[in-house]
Parts: sequence; C-alpha cells; structure tokens
Amino acid sequence: KVPLKGEYADINVDDDVELIVTSDDPYFYTFQAVREAYLPYLNIWVGEYPFLERRGMMSVSDRLAREFPPGQVVDEGSIETR
Repeated sequence: KVPLKGEYADINVDDDVELIVTSDDPYFYTFQAVREAYLPYLNIWVGEYPFLERRGMMSVSDRLAREFPPGQVVDEGSIETR
C-alpha cells in the first residue's frame, strides 16, 4: 500500500515499470515485498518511503534503455520481443 498522490493518476495498466526485487529464492519464484517502483516514461516513483538511492536506479534505468530498445523484455538472461 502507498499513499495516493495526484501524479499516480497518469499511471495506466500496461505502463512499463522497473523494480528491484530481492529474494531468498535463487529463482525469484517467491519474494516478500516490492518497496518501490519506477515508471521511467512518466518519471514517477511509487512507494511509501524511498528505500533505493533513486539517482543510482535512474542511472541503471538509462543504461538499460540504451542497451535494450523499446519492445524488448529482459527475462532470465534472455531478450524477448513483445
């Protein structure tokens, strides 16, 4: 749950979102929580409290955007076209 903010009204189903998920499961079949979500095309962070160093996350996001063109998904070390 997160507090509702006006900027969240711009978020739509199927918008791209970037998460960092940690798990004790090496295959990430289960995990406890997602603390923050970043929607790069809207430049919106969704989360109750900033757990991540957001500038660092944005640098990773920018690098991924350069390396993987829109329409591709990184999944288990491979690239799939949507």
